[in-house]
Amino acid sequence: MVTGTRERTRDDAPPSGRARKGAFLRRPSTWIVLALTTLSFLQMPGKTTFDTKLDLAVDPLAFLGRALHLWNPQATAGELQNQAYGYLFPMGPFFALCQAVGVPAWIAQRLWGAILLSAAFGGALLLARAMKIGTERTRLIGALGYALAPRMLTEIGGLSAEMLPAVLLPWVLVPLVRAGTTGSPRRAAGLSALAVLGMGGVNGAMVVMALVLPGLWLLTRRWTRAHVELVLWWFVFVIGATLWWILPLLLLGEYSLPFLDYIESATNTTAPMSLFEVLRGTNQWVAYVVQGTPWWPGGWSLIDNPVLMLATGLVAGVGLLGLTRRGLPERRFLVLGVLTGLTLLTIGYVGTLDSPLAEQVRHLLDGPLAPLRNVHKFEPVLRLPLVLAFVHGISAPAGVKSARRFLRPALGLLLVLVMAAPAWLLNLRSGPGWDAVPGYWYDAMGYVAKADPNARTLLLPATGFGEYDWGRTVDEPAQAIARSPWAVRNQVPLGSEGNTRLMDSVDAALADGRGDPGLAALLARSGYRFLLLRNDIDRERTAAPPIATLRAGLAGSPGITKAAQFGPLEVYEVDKPVPLVTATSTTDVPTVSGGPENLLPLIGSGQLDPATPTVLTGDGGVPDGPRLVTDGLRRAERNVGGVRDNLSQTLTAGEAYRQQRAAGDLLPFPGQEHQTVAAYRGIRSVTASTAASFADAFGGSDPSHQPFAAIDGDPRTAWQSSAFTGPIGQWLEVELDTPRLVNSVNLQLVDDIRVGWPATRIRITTDNGSVDQQVIRGAGPHEYPVAGGVTRKVRITLLSLVVGRQDGNFGIAELKIPGTEPQRALEVPADLPAGPAPGFAFTRGAQPRYACLPVSGAVRCDAAAARDGEEPDDV
Repeated sequence: MVTGTRERTRDDAPPSGRARKGAFLRRPSTWIVLALTTLSFLQMPGKTTFDTKLDLAVDPLAFLGRALHLWNPQATAGELQNQAYGYLFPMGPFFALCQAVGVPAWIAQRLWGAILLSAAFGGALLLARAMKIGTERTRLIGALGYALAPRMLTEIGGLSAEMLPAVLLPWVLVPLVRAGTTGSPRRAAGLSALAVLGMGGVNGAMVVMALVLPGLWLLTRRWTRAHVELVLWWFVFVIGATLWWILPLLLLGEYSLPFLDYIESATNTTAPMSLFEVLRGTNQWVAYVVQGTPWWPGGWSLIDNPVLMLATGLVAGVGLLGLTRRGLPERRFLVLGVLTGLTLLTIGYVGTLDSPLAEQVRHLLDGPLAPLRNVHKFEPVLRLPLVLAFVHGISAPAGVKSARRFLRPALGLLLVLVMAAPAWLLNLRSGPGWDAVPGYWYDAMGYVAKADPNARTLLLPATGFGEYDWGRTVDEPAQAIARSPWAVRNQVPLGSEGNTRLMDSVDAALADGRGDPGLAALLARSGYRFLLLRNDIDRERTAAPPIATLRAGLAGSPGITKAAQFGPLEVYEVDKPVPLVTATSTTDVPTVSGGPENLLPLIGSGQLDPATPTVLTGDGGVPDGPRLVTDGLRRAERNVGGVRDNLSQTLTAGEAYRQQRAAGDLLPFPGQEHQTVAAYRGIRSVTASTAASFADAFGGSDPSHQPFAAIDGDPRTAWQSSAFTGPIGQWLEVELDTPRLVNSVNLQLVDDIRVGWPATRIRITTDNGSVDQQVIRGAGPHEYPVAGGVTRKVRITLLSLVVGRQDGNFGIAELKIPGTEPQRALEVPADLPAGPAPGFAFTRGAQPRYACLPVSGAVRCDAAAARDGEEPDDV
C-alpha cells in the first residue's frame, strides 16, 4: 500500500489489501469504470459509426492482411498505405477477435471506447498514487478528469487510435515512478516499454511526441548508477517496442507522396493554439471544421458552448493553481512538464499573446519538421501534469477535519462533470451511423470482381469523403469490401498527383453534363473498365452534381454503356479493350508539354492515338518521338478542402498563392518551367481583396469571376468578391503598365441580387488620393471623377450597401481606365526537347457550364448551374 507524507484520515486512505480482495463492488473506482463503460455504450446505441478506419468495422481480418504490405495495388490505381501497419497491434486484433466471436460491430466499437476511457482513468489514478499526490478522493476525481479531458471527448468516438498514446502515457510513467521500489531497473523499464508497445503505430508521430514526458521524468531524477541503468534499459526496450512500426514508417516517408502537404498546413494546425485554448485542451484543429454539421460534435461543443468554455478554463486554472500550492510532490517535474507542453503547443501560434518565433516555426513545420506539423499531438505532455496538479489543487489543506474538507473535492468533481457534458449529452460520435453496409454494395462490387478480377472500377462522382444517405462512413465502402481494383477521387490523395489530376479531368467531363467523345478511350488506356455511379451519396453534404447531370454526361460519352444496376448503384462498362500490358517503340511515344489532364483534349483532337503511351516533359520526355504542346498544367492554386470547383484561375508567374500551405497545387513534378502561366498586356496586374475565382473563395472557386473579368471589355463578365466577413471594404485594383494621366474612370457595378445588395457608396483611389462617390444607379457604365493626375494604380473600394446591409458580395462588371486596352494571354512553357515541329492543343481552361441539359427526352434548366468558364471570350 502506498503511504502518504502526512497522517491520513479514513476518507483519503487508499483501499487496503483486504478491501481489494473482498469489497470489489465497494470501490469507487469500480463504479467509475462502470459509469465510463455505460457512457460509451449510450453513444448512438445500435449504430456503427466511423472510428479511425472503416475496415475495422466491416472486415478487419482482410484489412490486417493488407496491412502486412506497404503497397496496396487495389486502391486508387495503386497506393502506399498510410501507416496501415500500425493497426497490427492492438486495435486491429481487438476488432478481428470481436468479429471472430460474433460481436456486432457497434458493440465492438463501444467496448473499445470503454476500454480506452477506463484505461486512461486507471493509469492516471495509479500515477497519482505512485507520485503521492492528493488524497484518494481527489485522485479519483483527477483521474476521471483525465479520462474525460476535452481532447479525449473530442476524438474518442471518431479517431480513437490517436488517443492510444494519451491513454497509455500514465502507464508508461508508473513503472518509472516506482522504479525505486520494484528492485530492478530493467523490470521497470520493460514494464514502461510494454505500455509504449500498447500505444500502437497508427500515429507514430503522436507516440514519439507523447514520450517527451517520460523523457522529462528521467531527466529530472538523480543520476545514480541505478538510474543510468534504468535510462539505458528504457531506451533499449522502447526502441524494441516501436521498431516494428518505425522501419515501415521510414520506408513510407521515403517513397510516399507528401499527401499531408496537400490536406493541411502549419497555418491550419497552429491556428487554435492560443494560450487559452491550449490550456483548456481544445487545440485539435479538425474539431473546428464544420461542413454543414461539425466534423466532431463533441469537440465542437467544447469550443462553442460558453458554459463548457468556462468549465474547461476553470479546470485548467485549478491545475495551474495546484502547481503553486505548497506540499506538491514532484513540483519540479510537473512544472517542467506543463511549461514544456505549453511551449511545444503554442510556439507556432499567431495572434494575441503569440510566439515571437511563430513565423519561423510555421516555416519549419511546413518544411523539414513536417512530421511534427500537427503540434496538437503534444497535448498529453501538457494535460497529464496539469491534471496531476489539478488533483493537488482540489485537495483540502492538511489538518482540516471538518466538513470543509469535502468542499474543494466537491467543486472539483462538479467542474469535471460539467466539462464532460459532451459525454453525458451523448455527443461523442458523429453520425449518421448505420446498421450495416447495404447489400447492394456487396452485390455491385461482387459483380465487377466476377466480370474481371483485374479490371479497375472508378467510383463516381468524386467526393471528399464517404457521405451516404444511409450513413457517414468517411472511408469508402469499396475500401473494405472490394475484391478487385478500384479508385475514387477523394480529399486525401494517397495515390499519385498525376493520377489525381487524371481523375479530376474525368469528373470535370461528366460534371457539366456534356461528356466527352474521347472519355472512353482515356479510361481504357488508364486501366478503367468499369464506372460505378453512386446515387446513394448525400448530395447536400458532398455538393456532388445532380444524378441527371452525371447520367447526361455518361450518355454524351460514346463507348460507355450501362451494364447493371444494384439498388441506387449503376455499373457502366467501357466498351474498349483494356490491356494489361502494351509494347510501343520509343520513336512512336510522343512527349507532351503539359499534365495528365491534357490527354483527354489530345485524344479528342485526334493528335494522340488512345493506344499510344506518352511521356510528359517534366518526366524527361522521349527525344526521338513526336512532340505535343498544350496549355495544361496551368499555374493555379488549389483548395485541397474540395474535390471540384477547387482551382483558381490561371495565375501569372509572379502571383502569390493566397493560402499559406506547403504546396499550392497537386503537381506531378516540380518546376514552374513546366507550367502555363497568365500574362497581362496593357496593364501590369489586376488584383482584388477577394474573388470568387480564388482558391480560398467561399463556396468553391469559379474562374468566371476573376479580377480580370472587370476590365476585359465585356460587360457580361464580372469580378465578384467572396469574403467570409461580408462585402464592405472589398476592393479591386489595377496597376498600369506605365504611369498615366487619369482624371476619371468609367465604371459599371454588378446590380444583381443573386450576387449582392446594390452598392450606394464607393471609394476610388489613385496615387493622388481618394474620392468617395455616391453610386450612380441605372444601366451603365457611368463616369466617375477621381483625384486627378498621373497615377500608376486605380483602386475601387466598396463603402456601403443599400439600407445598411452587411451581407452578400460586391461585383464590378466593367472598369474602363482612359488610355488602357487590357489583354490577358497564356504563356505555355518552352520545355520540349529539341526535335521536329510540334503539334498544338489548346483549351479554354475551366469549361463553361450550361444552364440547360437534355434529361430523359426533355430539356431541364437551372440558372444557378450556369458558369461562363475561365475564358468566355477565348484567350
